Amino acid sequence: MAMADYLAHNHKALKKFLKKVERDLKEVQGINDWDRQVILFLVGINGGDILPGSSRSQRVDEPDPEAGAGEYFPLQVIVQKRRSR
Repeated sequence: MAMADYLAHNHKALKKFLKKVERDLKEVQGINDWDRQVILFLVGINGGDILPGSSRSQRVDEPDPEAGAGEYFPLQVIVQKRRSR
């Protein structure tokens, strides 16, 4: 996935992307499916570590309790929820 590869090599863009995802999770309690796919691809690229230089706190094959947080919405729903706030 091109976006995930770009984010993996551009740390400034990665931080901006993750802030947007965190904001969506906080404001609308979910993210869109495309963002979810980018995050999963990034996790795969980095073997479980999203930010460069971060230490592995758990093995990749262990379930992440935060992984189920939030729902996945179509982008249209996310935009509508953002506007209503």
